[in-house]
Formats: sequence, C-alpha cells, structure tokens
Amino acid sequence: MKYISSYYNFQVTRNDGTLLLYNTRTGSLIFIDKIESAEKIKEMLNEPDKYLETDDFNVLRDNGFIILKDCDEIHEVAKGFSLVNNSKSSLSITILPTIYCNFNCPYCFVVEDGKFTSMKQRIYNAIYNLILRYIKNYSDKITVTIGWFGGEPMLCVKDMENFMNRLIELEKEYNNITLHGKIVTNGFFLNYDNFLRLYEAGIKNFQVTLDGDKENHDKLRTLKDGNPTFDIIYKNLLSIKNDCKYEDFLISLRGNFLRSNIKSMKQLAQKMIVDFKGDERFNLSFRPVVDFSIKKNKHGVAKDDYCNKQESVKIQEKLFSDMQGYGNKGNRMFNPLPYPINKWCNVNKQNSFIFNPDGLVFACDSVLSDKREAIGVIQEDGTIAYNEKESVWRSSIFQSDKYGKCQICKILPVCLGGCTRQRLIVGKGVCTWTPEIITESLMKYSEKI
Repeated sequence: MKYISSYYNFQVTRNDGTLLLYNTRTGSLIFIDKIESAEKIKEMLNEPDKYLETDDFNVLRDNGFIILKDCDEIHEVAKGFSLVNNSKSSLSITILPTIYCNFNCPYCFVVEDGKFTSMKQRIYNAIYNLILRYIKNYSDKITVTIGWFGGEPMLCVKDMENFMNRLIELEKEYNNITLHGKIVTNGFFLNYDNFLRLYEAGIKNFQVTLDGDKENHDKLRTLKDGNPTFDIIYKNLLSIKNDCKYEDFLISLRGNFLRSNIKSMKQLAQKMIVDFKGDERFNLSFRPVVDFSIKKNKHGVAKDDYCNKQESVKIQEKLFSDMQGYGNKGNRMFNPLPYPINKWCNVNKQNSFIFNPDGLVFACDSVLSDKREAIGVIQEDGTIAYNEKESVWRSSIFQSDKYGKCQICKILPVCLGGCTRQRLIVGKGVCTWTPEIITESLMKYSEKI
C-alpha cells in the first residue's frame, strides 16, 4: 500500500447522500453534490491505491485528504510549529508604556495601583538596544513588529511617537528591516490628530473595543469617574473615516461579548454596517470576554455571564452570519471552519517579548499583573536576564508526555493545545474545537451552499 487516507480527515454525509470533506492539517474543504460521485470518493478514501492518477485521486492527494503511507503527519504539524516559533526572520515586541488606564472595565486583567506611572527612558533605550543587537546579528530580512498595549497606551502618545520615529530611522539605516506598528487602545483618545501622529510614526494597525451598542457599552466601559465613553469613541472613528484619505491602515473593531449582551452585539453590527459600509479600512469582529478570575472591582462580571469555549465559537459564527445579512464581510475566526495554525499566539515564539513599564519581560499579556510570571528582565545593553519561568512559558505540547492526548487529536492542527496560560493552570490541553463542533459546522456550511 502506497497511499492512505489522512488521519486529519473529517467527512459528513448529508441525508440526501451528498458529501463534505474537511482536513484540519491542510484546511481543505470539498463538497461533492452528486450521490454517485460521493460514493466513489468514499471508496477512494478507503482504498486510494486502486485509483492512482485519476483526476479525483489527484484532487484528494493535492488537498491532503490522501497521503503517502510513510508520511508522519504529526511530525509535519510539529515541524511547522517549530519553524514558525523558532524563526529568526521576525521579532515581535509588545510595549506597555503604562499600566494605568482612564477606563474602569470590570473584566480587565491588568490590575493597577491607581497611580499614573509610565515607562522610563532607560527602558525604552534598552528595548531599542535589543532591536539593534538583533538586526546586527541577523543579516537576512527581518520583520520587526512593535505592538503598544496597556493600561491605555494613548496616555503616552508622545513617548510612543518618539520611540517609533527612532525605529523609522533605524529602518532607513539598515535595509534588512521592515517595521510594522500596531496598538490596542480603548479609542477614547484616538481623535483624528492623535491618529495622524501615530500613523506618521509607523503605527497603521489599530484595535478598538466596543462592548456592543451605546447602552451596553456605557454600562461596562466607563471612565474612572463613571462617565460614559461610547459617543466619544464612535465620534473619533467617524472622524478618521471621513477625514483620512490614507488607504493603508486598518482599524479592527472588537465586540466583546458576554451571555447577557449578544443582542447588543447585533445592534452594534447593524450600526457599524450603516456607518462604515464599504470602507475596508474598518472591520468588526466578535470575541468572548475571558474569565481571568481577577476581581478588579465590586462591579465585576458574574461568573455565569462568561461563555465557555465551545459556546463562544457558536456565538461568533451566529453573529458573523447575522452580519452577512447586512452585506458586510466582517472579520471572523473561521471561514467557515478553522484554518490550520502554526501557533495559537506568540507565547511560544522565541523572539516575542512583552515589556512592562519596569522592564520586566513576559511571554503572555494576560499575566502582566503578576510579576511572579515574568520570564526575565531587560538589561541596559538590550540583553535579557532570564529566570526559570522562561522555559515554563516557552514550552510546547510537543515537548511533554503530559499532552499526549493533544498530540494524537484530530483537531491538533487547528488548536495546538489551545491557550498556554490555561494549559499551565489545568495541566492539560484546552479544547476550543471538538469533533462535534467541526461536524456541526460542516453541516451548517452544506446548508448554506
């Protein structure tokens, strides 16, 4: 036997006899709408060698549904993971210029002490030196991505602008560097003037959170003094849309949902589609609020208002489908099924660093409030003094027998064990997708087509 069916195949036969095939390793999706063809494909998947070099065989082989018998698919998934996470062609740096925020969101995982403090110049210099050392030690093309996070980073607009301009000069001096800038902001200070300052400093990717329509948003995302914020944020967005002629920026609007505000998300989508329809510089996505078990204030989110992972996937798909009805492309996590990934996030990337204002280095942004989870501290010359936490956070599911179930799971290529933080807490892989959800999504897709 030379060929066999892929271990990562999913196949669903509808009541009418038509067939859908999906492969989690390649992301390929095939719909066979004739019963006689569907039966032939099933036979071909069971005994591929009988159909060598036929057109259908070639399609199945080229899309990963049929593989060589000696192909080690798990090894291929692990190799793809290793290539991305150990690559030296990219450097990802996230900077928290401050952990202070002008908002008082009850579910925020960054806990501050109530006083405004910001990153000192010596830490900026150290991060600059790290980037410079990296560029000098690697002669090939390098993509350097600088992300700004907080707290609310736009409380430090001038600092961000100055640092990015230093890097722009570095990009001009070294022809092997491509610089990308992005920011996660609550949008309150993202007026048109501040937007232009950041844009001209190389920050062209913005993420702004809206917790549904005005009524719901103003319940959750208030200023420290309790005043509402929706109108100011929305006015800023409209100003950028109407006044900015540049085309090469993206503002990703993120709708954070709980069980209690799904209706509000739909109302937000309808409003956004009316006001931003056809402007591809803006998109809207929906993501669940994650329970990080941090009691920020007495008005925190009730435990039963958080969605579990599988519930979240279904809600995101439903919200996106609703958006389609209003003629908007939107931004979704899967289309219509999850696509294979080489990393869940940047935690496992050896060249990914998150710096808090004190110069502590973290692998994950959800533990920034716990200095015990720092993996090291940056030195003045740009080197990092690591501690024992570094190997804990950088380890993968392929390096431990503890994750044996993940390594043999058919969902592995689209999951990779899920969130590292949650894996470390529970001691096993954290499933977002399940075979049942994949099958259900296949059936829903078949109904649409």
